[in-house]
Amino acid sequence: MGAVQRFGVIVLAVMICGVASAGTLVVTASTAMVPVAGANVEVQPCGATGTTNADGKWKGSVPAGRQQVIVWAMVRGSLKGGIVDFAMPAGNHDLSVRLVDAVWIYDYWPLGVGNNWQYEYRHSGTDGAYRATWRERVDRTEVYDGDTAMVVAASKDGVPEWEELRANNRNGFAMYTQQHGTDTIKFDPPLKFGPLMPLGYEWVRRTTAHHSDGSPDSPVLIRAKFARLQDVRVPRGLFPDCARINVRFEIGPDGNDLAVWMAEDVGVVREVEKNAERTNTKLLEEYSIRGVPLRPIGPIRPLTPRVP
Repeated sequence: MGAVQRFGVIVLAVMICGVASAGTLVVTASTAMVPVAGANVEVQPCGATGTTNADGKWKGSVPAGRQQVIVWAMVRGSLKGGIVDFAMPAGNHDLSVRLVDAVWIYDYWPLGVGNNWQYEYRHSGTDGAYRATWRERVDRTEVYDGDTAMVVAASKDGVPEWEELRANNRNGFAMYTQQHGTDTIKFDPPLKFGPLMPLGYEWVRRTTAHHSDGSPDSPVLIRAKFARLQDVRVPRGLFPDCARINVRFEIGPDGNDLAVWMAEDVGVVREVEKNAERTNTKLLEEYSIRGVPLRPIGPIRPLTPRVP
């Protein structure tokens, strides 16, 4: 058999195997056992998409293997969503996705050139305790990995602390590089999660940190979970319905736990970072979005959690 013929047989065999390994996935979306019609369905990494019918069902061809089903819809004016990670068998499969309260993370952390935030910074640790003024500013854009990312620069009492290359858009949140002093860390692959954050779902990503200062590569783990909507009072005022995101960030042997409260169209209004040696807290004092100063959101009701 000639080379061309053998190549044709191999291609045909791969195509047949690919078809044979694909099955029909039926997704049923519901809230409290009530079917949700018109919900958006996305299956990754295979790329299948669609919307649910009047019975809350979507059907599509999905290859066998690890898949993630992402479903979202506006229900009575509120965003609802659900994410299920599962192993698609080499046949047909039914999957139920319960939709719960959800947020789009890009609505709660606006990264645009000129946006800046000023915080009251409180430090307590084995080296003592102090207060300072912390500022973060979106300085410029850079194209990285085909994405338009933002360079976010931080300073403490006017002294530069770090720069990070981040993106936060309809593709989700991504962190590409992190610069501290003379060391620039490149995350390969980039740390990405979202953009949909359903209540209680934990995005988990692993990568490798490459150091420019010659330090050995470090394994990296990030866990991010939308925990609740909660009113938050800070020096700038009362911000209702902030999205609390709990984050676990590990790089090599070191790990930090963060609780981050974000207000829609404002950004981070409060942040508490803890590890074995210190606790750092940031409380929003001033901010501007797209370079236009904004007023604090006025009090609407007493400071109570909306979601327990």
